[in-house]
Amino acid sequence: MKKILLLLLLSISINCIAQNQNQQNFNAKYNSILTSLSEENWTKSENQTKKLLSEIELLEDFQTERKILRYIYIYSVGGLLNENKLSKKEALQKVYFLKSTEMIMPAHPFIEDCNINCTHISDDDKNTFFTCVNNAAGTQIFCFDYVKIKNGIKDSKEALEGKYIRLEGKLKEISVEGYMLPRFKLIFIDGSYKIM
Repeated sequence: MKKILLLLLLSISINCIAQNQNQQNFNAKYNSILTSLSEENWTKSENQTKKLLSEIELLEDFQTERKILRYIYIYSVGGLLNENKLSKKEALQKVYFLKSTEMIMPAHPFIEDCNINCTHISDDDKNTFFTCVNNAAGTQIFCFDYVKIKNGIKDSKEALEGKYIRLEGKLKEISVEGYMLPRFKLIFIDGSYKIM
């Protein structure tokens, strides 16, 4: 009995150490991705994100991180597309594997009369949030995100105005549009939102 208990404790201890090492390894690589994003080095962030995403794809403890990295990957490829480092076809081929996966998008302020790095309710559907996603300076467009909220948007525009909204959803459709400023059009379903 003592041997079984000792083996069980040892197994739990090894598992905890492995999880801690996985988390530390993830954090270091994720921070490097954030640095590449802040420097707008899309080639580097695209490579780093794809690699880290593949490393954690099967790890149970990284479900939320996968959702965030999937969106970061599209954002990075959007940067390459907008700078004409990828054709529309090449950009779509790089991200198409993410169709039907869940993602968490970065929080943006809800501003009704705004089109640069902000969120508002879509003109076409009162239960869909629309976000125009740009680079930090607002000079490039990477994607138009449409997130249909599963149970409907419960808050009024007035209640949301000026607050940061974080969106989550399942990517239903992905396409590339635009010529002078090529960008992704992302349509999400089963969405949810959180006021930050």
